[in-house]
Amino acid sequence: EFETITNEVDAFDLSPSGRRAVISARGQIFTIATERGDITRVAPDKMASRNSAPKWSNDGKLVAFISDRSGRDEIWISDPEGRAPKKVTDLDNEKGALVWTPDSAALLYTAADKKLYSYNVADGKTAVVASSEVGRIGSVDVSPDSKWIAFSKQDRTLRPHVYIIPIAGGEERHISDDSLLYSETGAVWTADGRYLVFTSIEGTSSGIASQGGINTTMALWALSLRDQDRDPTNRDIDNEAQGLAAEAAARQNTGRGGSGQGGTQIPEVRIDWNGLARRARQLSVPGTAIGGLTPSPEGHSIALTASTAGIGGGRGGAPDANAGMYIIDVETGQLTRVPPAPENA
Repeated sequence: EFETITNEVDAFDLSPSGRRAVISARGQIFTIATERGDITRVAPDKMASRNSAPKWSNDGKLVAFISDRSGRDEIWISDPEGRAPKKVTDLDNEKGALVWTPDSAALLYTAADKKLYSYNVADGKTAVVASSEVGRIGSVDVSPDSKWIAFSKQDRTLRPHVYIIPIAGGEERHISDDSLLYSETGAVWTADGRYLVFTSIEGTSSGIASQGGINTTMALWALSLRDQDRDPTNRDIDNEAQGLAAEAAARQNTGRGGSGQGGTQIPEVRIDWNGLARRARQLSVPGTAIGGLTPSPEGHSIALTASTAGIGGGRGGAPDANAGMYIIDVETGQLTRVPPAPENA
């Protein structure tokens, strides 16, 4: 028996090749071809369970998802063909934010018990990486070399802040301080491992930190993880050492030299902790509402959405001319607007 599903997909994730996707629809998990190919149902059980939030591992070998097939929502992993599903959690609380490490060795997830967990695929063991005393762990992102985690959590005034912690757990470090930024959230690593990009928020409308009728304003920031003697936005070549450095960077960005497109070299993420917070630099983007930060597969560009809060949302109101998707080069600050899809697409 076959049934056609149209506009009912509630979540999806692309495979590493981009040739297939995993989707959840009507409580079931499927892998499908992005152009032409077979449809495979992952871990079929005659519609007896509800499954959601699929995430494909970066090596293409596993799919993680949330399922209630055991009687309550737990996290499962399976091969994409659905031959060997395995339950990896046993927690009597809500789970979410499934994040694979780039090397596919571990699956990170948050839970309603205010903890960030890491499941090791090789030995099947689970460890607590970080925890919060106030609310759930927020955004989670793993460095390109799979050695560091950037995550957000609230302080006692309910302001979110971003921290960096080793993948195996240990000391967590706040990337800023109250004298510099009111709050931070949504941090992502650039693909070259040199920057952490995040948003700051001023004027929250909830919690102890509420500032009354002040509208929330967001800003985009780039944090250089390495201590730099030279401003990356300065493109001048003042000596041969700078010339050699610029040529090496150009080779990397164009794929010449083995670490660009088609290469397999994993960038080493080196963090110079001394003076880290003061190396954050604001990037200029239109609008006051910023979201969807997504690193490019290579280099140091970030895709994002931007709009102006309070514009274009009312009946008969003027549209927000700046609302849309953008790509920004973190080093140069160059901003490119992505053209919207045709209306009949």
